[in-house]
Amino acid sequence: MTPLPIDSFIAEIVQRAKISRALVLVAEPGAGKTTRVPPALVRSGILAAKHPNLVMLQPRRVAARAAAQRIAEENRWSVGNEVGYHVRFDRRIGPKTRLRVVTEGILTRQLLDDPFLEGVGAVVLDEFHERSIHSDIAIALLREVWLEAREDLILLVMSATIDADPVSRYLNNCPILRVPGRTFPVELDYRPKVAGSSRLTVVDRTVDAIEKHLSSHPDGGDLLAFLPGANEINRSAGALSSFTSQHDLLVLPLHGSLSSEQQSRALRPADRRKIVLATNIAETSLTIEGVDTVVDSGLARVISFDPHRGIDSLNLQQISKAAATQRAGRAGRTRPGRCIRLWSKSEEEAMEDFTPPEIRRVDLANVVLALHAWGRPDVSSFGWYEAPEPGRIDAAETLLHRLGAIENARITALGRKLVSIPAHPRIGRLVLAAAEAGAFKVGCALAAIVSEKDFMMTDYGQHPRDRRPKVTGNSDLLHRLDLLSYAENVNFAPYLRDQDIDPQAARQVAELRDELARQCSRLRADKPNVSDDDLLRAVLLAYPDRVVKRRENDPLAGVMVGGAGVRLAAESCVLQAPLYVAVDARDDSRGAVQLRWPCLRPKPPGLPRCNRGCAQYAE
Repeated sequence: MTPLPIDSFIAEIVQRAKISRALVLVAEPGAGKTTRVPPALVRSGILAAKHPNLVMLQPRRVAARAAAQRIAEENRWSVGNEVGYHVRFDRRIGPKTRLRVVTEGILTRQLLDDPFLEGVGAVVLDEFHERSIHSDIAIALLREVWLEAREDLILLVMSATIDADPVSRYLNNCPILRVPGRTFPVELDYRPKVAGSSRLTVVDRTVDAIEKHLSSHPDGGDLLAFLPGANEINRSAGALSSFTSQHDLLVLPLHGSLSSEQQSRALRPADRRKIVLATNIAETSLTIEGVDTVVDSGLARVISFDPHRGIDSLNLQQISKAAATQRAGRAGRTRPGRCIRLWSKSEEEAMEDFTPPEIRRVDLANVVLALHAWGRPDVSSFGWYEAPEPGRIDAAETLLHRLGAIENARITALGRKLVSIPAHPRIGRLVLAAAEAGAFKVGCALAAIVSEKDFMMTDYGQHPRDRRPKVTGNSDLLHRLDLLSYAENVNFAPYLRDQDIDPQAARQVAELRDELARQCSRLRADKPNVSDDDLLRAVLLAYPDRVVKRRENDPLAGVMVGGAGVRLAAESCVLQAPLYVAVDARDDSRGAVQLRWPCLRPKPPGLPRCNRGCAQYAE
């Protein structure tokens, strides 16, 4: 194996973990903590004989797969044998697997199913600085298990840019060990907007920076560009197509909506110089071999939640200084490099030091329900690593009460069923209601459509007048259900794009449907001739707080329960029903709520077809 800075600290890490049973490891980028420390702990003999396995939590799926693969290569193991991973849609773990890399709440679910973590002798929380909601709830649950039931359990928290003291205090003042990294110098090049360029988009400026750098450095290494989302990545790839064809360059996207194979392709060495266009998925944990240049837009899309209105908002925001440091570091992992920052030094001074943790800004319904299942009816008194604002807990409790998941501060039988479904409680309620109506498979499909990125392609840059629906109907959701079936029948062919259907996004919806059906197979109940009304009642039960009354003088305007004014997305096909349910309600730039893809129907009994991000008719 290639020597790494962490290697000379392994013996000390093992010894401290053996004595204190908890450790905070601050290892700078390039130290090798992710791939070297977990195997060393497994081999060390300090794990309890009854609990010989180790679980490492990674906040991102692509990093979890890459870490497992790298660990296997370095130790001459095979993925799925000695080391494995478990992420959404993908699990490679065998009976001999002692080191498991997991993500996306899988560890939380394991704790709820088995609070004593039988067989697990150590848990490693990697990249804890990202402060995902899963990391926060995991460390709190693990601390409780460690203090009350499993004193033999070893807890290790790792990060390159963490404030270690609060973590140490939380884990009974456990020791902190700091390890230097192996990074090469990175030259910072600031390129702010110039006068007269206000109309240039982030795509325009990123593409310009990429082309200028590659033209002036024809013999350099690969380039990694950070963009806010998949839409900007696709547009940048299109804008670069002529340049890359002329210079025989390879453009590879890297974002969460891609398949595991497509993500892996961006990480592997290529037969020619490559440009990787990535979201913040590539900020930490990953080393993309050959990269010596980073172009950083300085932007990311961040989900936040308004607990008073129960609405998620996906906002384009400037990144933090810590995130900018992480991104720049990608250019110096294997050689000296350069980071081109598309902002000024004065703008950088105004950046936040760190990205606010998810517990301050996301919907907590899933977490609060998990804590009720854990046996904590008074969620506010739980031993949080960082307690959320009371208003966010109250909003989650209110929603769970409306869904029937809790009653008198106690979890109900329905609530326990929802905990067993690997999805948000709303989505679980939809699946349960559909199964009760004899439409289990279709219910899973509706749940997947609501949960995933919309596979209907819409140019939101158009004026609303130009985004009128091509069809009219009772429900956007059921319209998409029909389109999903059509896309599947043609095997998600590329020509679907000509019909405004994103085949990759549609495939992801189908994969989630199948995964939900597999994990919830005990609920399976299908009967012929299920009515649309039965399906849409299931959607209403999942969104009882999202009923909207249409304004008589404006079919695109309405008032939601609670008094919030809303506007229906111009491309919705549902334009007549007086009442509908807002399945996907989001703040727009003016602070109004926009309802994408509503669902409604003429007035008779029953409910209409509805789709994620939109509205549905209610009685």
